[in-house]
Amino acid sequence: MGTSPPYDEVASATEDRGVTDIAIFGYSQGGGATQVLADWMASDGFDVGVTAYVDVIDHDGAFAENERPDSDYHLNIYETIDWLLPGGPTNNLRATDREIDVTNAAGWEHTLDHLHIDDDAQVQSEVRDWLGQHLDR
Repeated sequence: MGTSPPYDEVASATEDRGVTDIAIFGYSQGGGATQVLADWMASDGFDVGVTAYVDVIDHDGAFAENERPDSDYHLNIYETIDWLLPGGPTNNLRATDREIDVTNAAGWEHTLDHLHIDDDAQVQSEVRDWLGQHLDR
């Protein structure tokens, strides 16, 4: 089974413990790991329901990840103010996805950088609400 402890845990939860919804989210390189894990799971026949990135950085590098993970619904929240580790838009978004550039979007804190975006209450609320809207309870 699997290729990593996170993969094995998700597989075990769905196969052995009756978990029916898979949601994966991450910040920075954890967002890059989200993309890798979701794609692994989907390629092995798992239905990844929801994914979310917060200022995602490629799992193997130091650049913004712009690939959409293989999931039913995807949220990407990013900033573009940080010169060293800016986030960016995701390629191939679907109509059911959501993307927010907090540096330029109305109603958001425009000074959030890579080191602080994950601590922002509005960002945390958006991720929590997104997951809640797209998971069966």
